[in-house]
Amino acid sequence: MRQLRTQRVKAIFFDLGETLVTQNIEDNIVTKTALQKIAKLLPKRVPPVDLFKLYQNGYRINDTIRSEYNIEIPIYAWIRQLLRRALQEDPTDSLLKKSIDIVVRARAANTVAFNDAHQSLNRISKKQVKLGVISNVSSHEIALGILRKTNLSITLTKSSPRL
Repeated sequence: MRQLRTQRVKAIFFDLGETLVTQNIEDNIVTKTALQKIAKLLPKRVPPVDLFKLYQNGYRINDTIRSEYNIEIPIYAWIRQLLRRALQEDPTDSLLKKSIDIVVRARAANTVAFNDAHQSLNRISKKQVKLGVISNVSSHEIALGILRKTNLSITLTKSSPRL
């Protein structure tokens, strides 16, 4: 009889959203709140409701591209696109960075770890298994912000929506 050899697990990767963490608020509320803050930074007056409509239109376009080509649109690209449409000119690098920071903070602030996430990760890591996260969020910064906010000690791995 052939003897089975067992191999030690070296790493486990988790999907970040709805596996380890979840949002404690609806996405559109988070987006509207962030856009209200961004509207105050704009060099010309754009009502937050108009900014949200521009966001929704851009989201529909980007979502079609994401779905058809199995790619993720980086936060840098879609916020630049949003600001360009709102201002009818290219945003400054400073405005773009501040806007990205607002969205990153808003998305991370409304994330909570599932009750057993910390305990499960601690038990696995004691077995000297490397832990990683695969995420398709539109920003590496958002994923890092979520990990910091939820105090999850885990390595982030960039990924694509296909996973």
